[in-house]
Amino acid sequence: MEFRYCLGFHASCFVFLFYLFFRIFSNPAKINVMSNKSLGQKGEDTAAEYLRKNGYKIIKRNFTKRPWGEIDIVAQKKGILGVAQGKLIFVEVKSIVKRKNFFPEDQITPKKEKQLCKMAQIYLSANKLPLNTPQQIDILAIEFDANGQVIAMRHHQNAIEDY
Repeated sequence: MEFRYCLGFHASCFVFLFYLFFRIFSNPAKINVMSNKSLGQKGEDTAAEYLRKNGYKIIKRNFTKRPWGEIDIVAQKKGILGVAQGKLIFVEVKSIVKRKNFFPEDQITPKKEKQLCKMAQIYLSANKLPLNTPQQIDILAIEFDANGQVIAMRHHQNAIEDY
């Protein structure tokens, strides 16, 4: 009888402590209501608009080749006459809801860099472009607040050089 009482007591304590922990450490203002997919889509839309405003022509979005991966945006910088010219720019967009001591760029691992390089080559082959076509890989890092407003954006041009 004492044994059952102790188990019931400890279970009740556990539930109560869990409830207290949740109430103390949860902050509704910090809860992200956007799913990862919708956050990623919002980030890519924001990045495409940023690139257009800064003189880039968007050639392709979400170029996918299974099982190798995806390129978020393929673009070219517009020239003096507004015509796309020069190198192809493969843009990887990383978006997060702002967190202390964590940045979107932290998500780019050596494995991801290698995958982006491979996908750039696959894009060239799939579009029958010479493999020596001038190109670069950029990273666009976007931070949103809890309400989905952009609070920081960083464009790292030619972020991955050795490929």
